[in-house]
Amino acid sequence: MLLIVPMGWAQDPPPTTEGEQMAVLAGVWENYQRAKADGNDAERERVFQTFREMQVSASSEIFESAGYLFLLAGLDDLEQGRTAEARREFLNALKLNPYLWPAYGGLAKIKEKENNTGLFVELNKKGALKGLDPQNAYFFLEVLGWLFTNLYVVFAVAFSAFVFILLLKYVRPFVFTTQGAMEHRGMKPMLGRIVGYSFFCLPLLLGLNFFLAMGLYLVLFFPFLDQREKIVGSLSLLCWVLVALCAFFQANIFEARVDPLLRLHLNQFYRGATDADINTLEAKSSREGSLRDQTLFTLARMYKIRGEFVVALETYEKIPESSPLWVTARINMGNLHVLMKEFQQAVDQYKSVLDKNAKMALAHHNLSLVYIRTGNPQEAAKHRNQARDLDQGISDISESLRAGNESVIDAGGLTGRRLVQAVFGFDRPAAGALWLRPMVVVPLVSALLLLVLSWLHTRLRNFRLIAKTCEKCGMVYYQSDSPNSEWCSQCVSLYIKKEDLPSDAKIRKHEEVKAFTKRRRLISTVLQIFLPGSKNILHGSPWSGALIVSAWTFLVVMAVLPMSRLAHPFMIYLEGPIVLSFVFAILAAVFWLIFGLRPIWQED
Repeated sequence: MLLIVPMGWAQDPPPTTEGEQMAVLAGVWENYQRAKADGNDAERERVFQTFREMQVSASSEIFESAGYLFLLAGLDDLEQGRTAEARREFLNALKLNPYLWPAYGGLAKIKEKENNTGLFVELNKKGALKGLDPQNAYFFLEVLGWLFTNLYVVFAVAFSAFVFILLLKYVRPFVFTTQGAMEHRGMKPMLGRIVGYSFFCLPLLLGLNFFLAMGLYLVLFFPFLDQREKIVGSLSLLCWVLVALCAFFQANIFEARVDPLLRLHLNQFYRGATDADINTLEAKSSREGSLRDQTLFTLARMYKIRGEFVVALETYEKIPESSPLWVTARINMGNLHVLMKEFQQAVDQYKSVLDKNAKMALAHHNLSLVYIRTGNPQEAAKHRNQARDLDQGISDISESLRAGNESVIDAGGLTGRRLVQAVFGFDRPAAGALWLRPMVVVPLVSALLLLVLSWLHTRLRNFRLIAKTCEKCGMVYYQSDSPNSEWCSQCVSLYIKKEDLPSDAKIRKHEEVKAFTKRRRLISTVLQIFLPGSKNILHGSPWSGALIVSAWTFLVVMAVLPMSRLAHPFMIYLEGPIVLSFVFAILAAVFWLIFGLRPIWQED
């Protein structure tokens, strides 16, 4: 049961290779547990070194499944109160997988029990940084996928909420205007009102989702908006562009997760199908292009795994000096010479790297080890000190990746850059064609189309025949019927011109004003409670209202769709993402108090 937790995730290995690896892992793990139960520390350490030898001989990369075995053993020891054993298992897990975030969390829990708050915080911080390191490629892709999915929802909901508030503000003028147009064509008032409400319900009757329906509503209601609302409404269509960008990145991330060639380049969780991988890479390396150097780099690493050191050297040699991978290729060439006992050639390779970049800590580190083997302790000490000055964690890296500090360390290539290429689609033969995918094209074209239709609809409408709602009494009127653009003619006569009207007309108007004020306050209060910023939009401040609604949407989405929902083994053992969701929930609550309730209190 322990072995199957991580094995099926990210990339499925060939069945025969998986079965062989599972059998070997199970046997070695059984020996380790037996030595642990017998209290035989020497045998236990010997078996652990077997794990490390398997790791090195497989790909000199992370042996993922073994890391999880030690993590689970550490968690069990910690739960049983065996702190020393738990610490040892967590450290073993990190030696096999330095990116195993939950293992840092386990060590942090031990420090918490020891009341060492400083190290508790530091270990949690280090675990988060390691887990989100681009070198931890597939988890990094999962996090990016989660982020862009959430942003997709944020932009869609923010646009929909903004238009929905405008919809409530202008629904009566829209229906009144449509009814008037129908009456002008000889239709009875009741039928005209039915037609008005039918047009109002049309986007929903078409069976569109809420996001698309709000886009059509923006076109229908655009002529009724004031000038500031029209500008903000036009800019709100940028949400459609951002939705398209999120969809573009989501699609690229999904394809990257299942791309076998990218798996070879990242080479994070090697599965052992060396011959098949080399055949794939050889076919790719013959093609010219921006990714040829990366393909050659990965191919050389595969040749090394297969034991063909000379061919690996020749392949590294093909990487030109102008390539960003030249430095890392030369370091690995030096390491190959070390394996072949050609120490002078190794020194020459490392020095060529330092001639180009004297601050390359890894080259200094490997060079110091070669000088130790060739009997030059002074030069070895000098380069070792330089390596530590440039990178304080160089000895930790060595301990994490090898069976001891006396091993040279391979340079891993440009994993972060390769991931960026995958996310942006630069690694595809026809990167421009990626923008033609329906999930990307449809929102982009729709945004442009909605913008054009909105302004075209405004130009085609006679503004004198567009109804408005009186800000004082709530009566719907045509702008041509009132000398004031905000109030109806009756309110202008009674409250501005102070004309002497019949007493019953005054009383009726005062009652209308009182009822409308009460009704508007109730509606705006209810909306403000659920959508902070809606009061700003309803009362003529669309800029601030749109910003507040967008910020509120972001906080709510991040709290409701937390990172802990990721389908990754990390999530089973991590508390950090759960804490992060609580942080967003607290921020949302504070934001709601400030921008949701405070405007209501101020009005009261």
